[in-house]
Amino acid sequence: MVATFPKGVYKMTERMSIISANSRRYRKAGRKLKGKILDELTLIE
Repeated sequence: MVATFPKGVYKMTERMSIISANSRRYRKAGRKLKGKILDELTLIE
């Protein structure tokens, strides 16, 4: 798992906080890692 987020169902504000918490790592990542991060973040329910 590349992205870090607790499991569960989230409200929009909680989703945005998870995305912003992972944004620094995303900006520094290479192309392959960015794809993995995006794939995992799209799984957030």
